[in-house]
Amino acid sequence: MKVRGIATALLMILASASSLGHPGGKPNFDFVCQLGSKSVRVATEGDELVYRYGTAANPELTIRGSARNHNLFFLHEGGGRGEAQQLRFVNGDYSYVLYSQFTAPGYDGKGAEDWVKFFVLHGKTVLRAQLCRNAASFEDFDQLDHLPPDKLVPVLD
Repeated sequence: MKVRGIATALLMILASASSLGHPGGKPNFDFVCQLGSKSVRVATEGDELVYRYGTAANPELTIRGSARNHNLFFLHEGGGRGEAQQLRFVNGDYSYVLYSQFTAPGYDGKGAEDWVKFFVLHGKTVLRAQLCRNAASFEDFDQLDHLPPDKLVPVLD
């Protein structure tokens, strides 16, 4: 009887932590790229990451991304003194990319980089490239590392 109670409690704990890890029902990925008066926001909703472009009151484009929908990809490269991350949503022939780059400073204290850039691509052609204001590297690798790896070469223009 004790074993069954422990097993039931364990199952309840595991069930409450969904595949995207929503403790207390709160999203575990919430990222904003400020682009002047508009922004790109990516947040967890259910078992999807949702991309919204526009203003908070009027999103102009919404993409629901998931591995299941085959429209969301992630790339994480590097480690040690630097890393790069690329999160890409696909909508038809268009890709909407958030790319972050971090490089630790050298021993002389110079050469550090920490930025996020937003890209819109048609196929492999860059239509728009803009630095995000007030954005930092993506933090929830637990969720992002489960996405299909992005085979699109990182966009750096």
